[in-house]
Amino acid sequence: MPQPPPNTGAVGQSPGAQPGRATTIYLSSLNHLPEKRHSFVEQACDGDATLVAEVLTLLAANPEKSDGSPNIVGPYRMLQKLGEGGMGEVWLVQQTHPIRRRAALKVIKPGMGSTDVIARFESERQALAMMDHPAVAKVFEAGNTQEGRPYFLMEFVPGVPITDHCNSNRLSAQDRLELFVQICEGVQHAHDNGIIHRDLKPSNLLIAIKDGKTFPKIIDFGLAKAVSVPLTDNAMFTQLGTMIGTPEYMSPEQAGVTAQDVDVRTDVYSLGVILYELLAGDLPFSSTELRAGGYEGIRKILLEQDPLPPSSKLRSAEQARLTGAGSPQLERQTLSKTLAGDLDRITLKAIDKDRSRRYGSPAELAADIQRYLAGKPVLARPSTIVYRTGKFLRRNKTPVLAATLSAALLALLVIAIAPRISGGKAGKSDEHSIAVLPLIDLSSEKNQEILSDGLAEELSSALSRAGWRVAPSSSSFKFKGSKDDARTIGQKLNVAAVVEGSVRRQGSRARIAIRIIKTADSQQLWSNSFDREMADVFAVEEEIAQAVTRAVGSPVVADRGTKPANAEAYKAYLEGRYFLQRGNKENFEKALASFQKSIDLSPGYAKAWAGLSATLVGQANWGFNGSYPKGRAAAERALQLDEHLAEAHTMIGSVKLYYEWDWAGAERAYKRGLELEPANADATFGATLISRALGRLHEALAFHRRNIEIDPLNPTAHHDYGLTLHYIGQQQEAIVALNKSLELDPELGNSHALLSRVYLAQGNPKRGLAEAELEKHEAFRNCGLALAYHALGRKQESDASLAKLEAGFSKDAPYNIAGVYAFRGQKEEALQWLERALTSRDPGLGPEIKTDPLFESIRKDARFKAILKKMNLPE
Repeated sequence: MPQPPPNTGAVGQSPGAQPGRATTIYLSSLNHLPEKRHSFVEQACDGDATLVAEVLTLLAANPEKSDGSPNIVGPYRMLQKLGEGGMGEVWLVQQTHPIRRRAALKVIKPGMGSTDVIARFESERQALAMMDHPAVAKVFEAGNTQEGRPYFLMEFVPGVPITDHCNSNRLSAQDRLELFVQICEGVQHAHDNGIIHRDLKPSNLLIAIKDGKTFPKIIDFGLAKAVSVPLTDNAMFTQLGTMIGTPEYMSPEQAGVTAQDVDVRTDVYSLGVILYELLAGDLPFSSTELRAGGYEGIRKILLEQDPLPPSSKLRSAEQARLTGAGSPQLERQTLSKTLAGDLDRITLKAIDKDRSRRYGSPAELAADIQRYLAGKPVLARPSTIVYRTGKFLRRNKTPVLAATLSAALLALLVIAIAPRISGGKAGKSDEHSIAVLPLIDLSSEKNQEILSDGLAEELSSALSRAGWRVAPSSSSFKFKGSKDDARTIGQKLNVAAVVEGSVRRQGSRARIAIRIIKTADSQQLWSNSFDREMADVFAVEEEIAQAVTRAVGSPVVADRGTKPANAEAYKAYLEGRYFLQRGNKENFEKALASFQKSIDLSPGYAKAWAGLSATLVGQANWGFNGSYPKGRAAAERALQLDEHLAEAHTMIGSVKLYYEWDWAGAERAYKRGLELEPANADATFGATLISRALGRLHEALAFHRRNIEIDPLNPTAHHDYGLTLHYIGQQQEAIVALNKSLELDPELGNSHALLSRVYLAQGNPKRGLAEAELEKHEAFRNCGLALAYHALGRKQESDASLAKLEAGFSKDAPYNIAGVYAFRGQKEEALQWLERALTSRDPGLGPEIKTDPLFESIRKDARFKAILKKMNLPE
């Protein structure tokens, strides 16, 4: 892969400065005694006389302090100043006892001991002390000088900024990306410990070489902000109008009127700028441009001006001048083509001014880079048929080319009509996105709701097969009876167009009106009406689906599933879908009867079998006498009739996840579902559960965010996102997600009980008890009360709640009962109930047991590990 050209150097250096290798050797030489440095330098420079001279010049210009000087702090002799910032100095020191070693000592400058400075210094000291990661500089100890200046001793990193290292060693783009991923992992570790860095830049990301191996170190948490807990007793404020950070790498929210509202995504932005610089050899906004207008100029650019994509920056005339004659035009053009596409999209997603559109964490950013390196589709771009096909062909240069090419050519038709929806411009929503709203029943008897909703779902399916991202009915059907206009609906569902219409029945005939509206400006793009006999309802559905897909410019992709034998079978199928969407116990039973009726009337109807499977699995998940084995059998029958049914693959994945504990098989099934329908919310949700079950929590968060993007008004999506945030320790974010789920559905089971657990994790049992009392679902309420009362030390009340839980739900909720006992420290009882959950195949076990914090007290017990082994889960 072509290499990016050298960048312009760190901010403040001349464009021609190339300090990387000389500085690396110079810093490494400081680990040797003075009398041995010259020989070390000559050996390290490998016969390069010019490089030897540069290193020796650095050594001569930075002499060490003598033993007799006052620069001695405790057992540390201050050898040489390594750098300084606004509030502190960093010194290379020699520690003499209790051990002998060289380290870096950071101390507040003389005369800088204001309350604010000391608070920030203590914040960095505490932040570093909380972390233990190979990519984060370690803190050894802390104290105060004789003059009362706070200091801390940390690992000495004989390294250079990441940009200097990459440029001086002319690393390939792949090597740069692999090194950058390690940086992301270190920043993620900080976030997992509740720390935001807030000043990530190349000079704080050092690259060192030891024993021939390259390793990164993140330093200088001086501007760190605690995410969930205060780091020191001293208050640390960001004053109104004061920028915290380095302008070139500062997020737009840091440059706002106040930087109080800063979260982990501000570090994602800074990482994105660094990635931009590593790939394009320049910053998104040059230092000269950014700083020319002072404070207001910085704010205006960061808040209002969009940067060029890295590939475009590389092509610009100014970049050509900066890269110099050493980078031939052909190399720049080749690299520009390499960046254009996924790398551009990944970088621009990371530095999006709207932080809700950035990656939600450094782990998500790293995961997308790893997908790129593996040649897989990345999340930073729409998952269209053309894009997925291209990735597949590049990974599999086999005879499938001819078979796949025709599908790719058809999909190009979808892209060709994008300007019709987007007006030729990329908007905030994916231009190939659409929502089918529930059709309005205009019949005088108001008895056509099942037909109206069923037609809407079938239209959604047809558009999905044609390559569009279609909002699931769980979100789009929220607008049934709504007076919101198309623009508002588009914003809430994150779609570029909506399909709406009506059904009016008069005697034996029905009039179905359909129109398509662009959400950006509420412009009507197409409309039509269909007058048909009610007995011919299935033919009407197919005709409408074809007309709509043609209207938006998409190829008509046939429904490869077998058709129902008659209109009655199709009507029964629509009834089943209607009741399944309303999934309580009574509606599950109605759905089961309707799907079975459809199958009886048309045994070869694949969709009816898939619906039957979804109902049986849904009943089993909710403890409503469903059957996982029967659900799997129905899904397999559906796939025998039509192997392209995403819903059937997803149901098999659910059975493998909840019942069979076949993690690899479940992952394959969900993956296949996503390949067939990239915006399938059930498949995406299943992928989150697999990731969580296997302990890959950051990956699960990425899937959760994708699921919410696809299905933004689904309360369960937000609820489960909150659950994973709780597991990973991001309690404040969990509270936001769970409150959102309750806003969407105040009756959603387990939301208040889970909120109760989050407050307990924050050390607020009184608030935890209040939330548990609000829980509507009896089992979850008793579970939450037992936990909250125990946290408050009210044993009798905890015992009473636990007794109610056991009396009413011993069959359905053994996993939950085990969790209460584990939280209360009753190991034997917890393990006994886990064994009962194992025997009964409690669906709570699979996705939760490996990462559920309730079981922290017994996680190391051999019997707990044995349960994991029986479930085929790694320890």
